[in-house]
Parts: sequence; structure tokens; C-alpha cells
Amino acid sequence: MPTQFYAGPSEDSDRYILTEMRSRGGEGELWVGWVTVDGQQLLVAVKAYHPSPSLATSELFERARGQAEILRSIEHPNLIKVREVFIGPAIHELGMADPSTSVVYVVMNWANGENLNSWVARNPTRDLLASVRLISGLAAGIDELHSGRRTGGIPVLHRDIKPANVIVGEDGVRLVDFGLARFASSDFATVAGSAAYLAPEVFAGSPPSAASDRFGFGATAYFLVCGVNPNHANPAEMRARLLQVPGIVDQSGFADHMMAMMHPDPARRPTACIEWAEGLAIGTVTSNFSRQTSGPPGGPPIDPQGVLVPNAPAPKNRRGLLVGVIIGVIALIGAGVAAIALTSGNDESAGSSESTTTVEATTSSSAKASTTTSSTSTSTTSSTSSTSSTTTTLPDSPGGLIAPTATQYLADFSPVDNAGGNYSGGLGNLSGVAYTRSVMVNVSGNDLTFVEYDLGRKFARLKGSAGPLDDVPSDTVFKIQIYGDGASLFDQTIKLGAVGTIDADLTNVLRLRIQVTNLAKPTCCSAIQAIFGDLSLTPPT
Repeated sequence: MPTQFYAGPSEDSDRYILTEMRSRGGEGELWVGWVTVDGQQLLVAVKAYHPSPSLATSELFERARGQAEILRSIEHPNLIKVREVFIGPAIHELGMADPSTSVVYVVMNWANGENLNSWVARNPTRDLLASVRLISGLAAGIDELHSGRRTGGIPVLHRDIKPANVIVGEDGVRLVDFGLARFASSDFATVAGSAAYLAPEVFAGSPPSAASDRFGFGATAYFLVCGVNPNHANPAEMRARLLQVPGIVDQSGFADHMMAMMHPDPARRPTACIEWAEGLAIGTVTSNFSRQTSGPPGGPPIDPQGVLVPNAPAPKNRRGLLVGVIIGVIALIGAGVAAIALTSGNDESAGSSESTTTVEATTSSSAKASTTTSSTSTSTTSSTSSTSSTTTTLPDSPGGLIAPTATQYLADFSPVDNAGGNYSGGLGNLSGVAYTRSVMVNVSGNDLTFVEYDLGRKFARLKGSAGPLDDVPSDTVFKIQIYGDGASLFDQTIKLGAVGTIDADLTNVLRLRIQVTNLAKPTCCSAIQAIFGDLSLTPPT
């Protein structure tokens, strides 16, 4: 097989050299690529949507062209730059473009750094204020998108804010992967996102909004602070984790403020991300959180702008310190970041390495998914007040020190090793059943692909389902193997439509390895996915 492929508009179909596919989701694929500009090769990220016959219509072409102009106009130090949006032939080998095919491409600059999943795993003892600085930089970028200042007054929605789409570099933080970005007025038939970062109203079928973007932002901030994906089905557990975060003087006020951005009612989420982030920064240095709220009874303590405020005026010197901290947090991430350098090196952590789940916003995509959403929307408000004075023993976070006492899911863990970043997590369908906490592994050609996790010898049992994702080619056959410290725990050949049942002993297992090999004839230039549905980790009794 060739080592590189090509993409470009019809008049220059070999413009971009594609060297590696990093992820594949319901809407398309993300590739690492190169383009030559003034004799120099620049590293880029190319999002290629799945081919569709409807792309030839003039209406969709005009929509794509309009999106290109509006995204190219966005300039902000905390947002990745979109270089080009175009329609061209499907990905192909050199000189072999098929003019009868039509694909929408979004080309973005490549951000040097590592995604937030990797950064958090590599910094288990990270300083809380350093985390808040990253949150503040991300907040500034999101507020710029939603303001419409650079897009003719039209707010732009990212629609897929999650740790995998946040890149941390030497000079700061950037939100990347605008392949799913839409105008706030768009009427697309699908919604997209990863289950832990998708707003409940969007999950239920409502159109995406700035408020749903902010929900994803709040969930990402929670992951950065706590080190685990939020479990919106159990807000009491989420809040209890926040109450155990070191470095906060008033944990209860901080937890209330953090949970406000993930409120199930979009109207009750704070409307300004940067002001909300300032409130988090205040919470790391003072206990003067207000207990007054302008919201409905039972809501988090917020002022009319959605930001917690001090109870009483602080002495001038203390006020000056707080203002200095806030200004420093924002300045370090906002105005202080002039650009994130593009590199020609092969940094496997750069860019977005996690694929996106696409959920049809029409019929019942999953009974399991809707059950999770329902429990989120009915339990969050009551849990805020009921857990404020309770200490809860929590399950262990990956790399944490608390002993696990409850069942966890492998999708909430960050891998410690993988083959080229070819994994993702979220919602996926296996033999007609949707799993909200799945691990999906991208398999290119006949190459063996693996993902490894550090379990810390803390679990007794692994249970779940495995097989090809429902949208793969009909002749797909996978050899799926799972190893614990090198010993075989599961080994089965599974074709499309079949399901393998996993029930393995994890006693004293340190390193868990998931391995997938494609046994069918590979296609030219696309990857297919194996899904591991709701893999649960049970601690010893």
C-alpha cells in the first residue's frame, strides 16, 4: 500500500499530501498532511467528510463556500486557524483523483503540542492554578467564537468541545478541529459530540447552541480539574470529586461554580465563559464565595452574569492581590499567546487524536443513551444541596491515589500507550445497540492496532461487548484480543453484526492491552472501527 495519499479542490486535486489518518468518526476522518507554500512545506490537519452524492447540489456548495469564508476570518491566539474549506475529489493516490466523487474538506493549521487527555495523564500532580490558566485561555477563545465579532455578527458554534480537541503547547492552549463548526443559524440534520461532553438538550434532539458549547467547555474544565470524564448520570459523585480537589479554600463554593456550567437547563448556564473562568481563579485563592443567587431556587450561587462573587468587599491589599491573580491568569493565556508554532516534526500528540461520534437528531438513537440523559436532567439540581456537607469515597481516577470502591468504565481512562493515537471514546453502535461509554479503535489496512491502559492492579473483573462498529463495510472481520500483563484474557474473530462477550479476570493486572487486527481486504485510504461497548472495571469486593 502507498505511504501517502492526496486531496485538494477539483482544479488542484493533489494539493495536500496526507501522511497519516489520526481519527475517524461518524462525519469523516482527520488526517495529518502537508502543503507547499512559497517553497516551504507546512504541516496541516485535514478533515475529510465522508463522500455523499448530495454534495453536488448548488445549495450545499454555497453553504460550504460561505462556511469557508467565515471560518477563515477567525483570528484568535486560543483558536486554531482554518486555512481552507473546499469541495474536491475523494482522497486518492497521486494523480488518481476520481472527478465523479465529491467530498467536503476543512484544512486547519497544525498546533504543536499535546491534547488535554495526554497532558492531564502526564501531569497527575498538576497545580490547580495552572489548570485554571488553561481553562481561562480556552474560555477566551470560545467567547470570541460566540461573539460574532469577526464573522459579521454571526456567532460560530464549535459543537465538539472536549479534551481531545484542546491542544496544550509551550505557549498556551488552543481549541482545534473546526471540522464540525457551524453558524448558530445552521439547520444541519445531525448533531455531534462525545457523550461525556455533549449537552443533554442536544443529546435529546434539540439543535446545538452557544449554551451547548458552554456545556462542553464546563465538562472539559471539570476533566482538567478532576482528571476524569464527568459522569452526568451521577452529579452527586461529580460534586464529591470537586470537594476533594486540593488547593481550594472553599470547596463547596468552587464545586457550585464548576457545576453551574454543566447545568441541565441551558438557560441557567453562565453566559460568559471568561467571567466564569475568573470565578474559578478567585476560588483557588480565597474563600469569599457568595451564597446569594439570582437564579431560581435550588440553583448554584451565581450573580446575574453567571459568576460567583465575594460576600463582602475585601481589604484593598487583598482585592489588589485577587485582581492581580485574575489579570495574570487571563493575560498569560489570552494576550500573551501571539501564536502556536507550526512544526515539521512527527509529534504524535499534536492536533486532535480522537474521533467524533455523530448522533442522528431524529429518531431513537439509543434507549441507553436517552436513559442517561434523563437521569442527568432530573437529578442534578437536587444533588447540589444534598451533597455539600457529605464526604463521599470515590472510585479511583486514572493515576490517582484513592482506592476504587465502585464500578468504572474503561472509556473514562486515558491510554498510556497506543498505535498512532488510533482510539476514541464516546457513543457507538454495536449490532444495533448504542453504548454511551465505548472505546473505539481505528484500524487502517491490515495493520495491527492496539491501546494500552494502566490499571494499577486495582480491579478484579472486566466485562463488556466487542465487535465491528455498525457503519463499517459489510465484509469486515476483526481479530480482537485483550491481554493483561501479556496473558491472554480474550481472543475472538468477530464479523460485522456479531458481538463478542467479554468477561475476564483482572486480579493483580497492571497493564491492560486491547488489540485489533483487520482480517478483511483493506480499502484504499480509510480506516474502520472496532467498538468495545461499556467495558466495566469492577474493584475487588
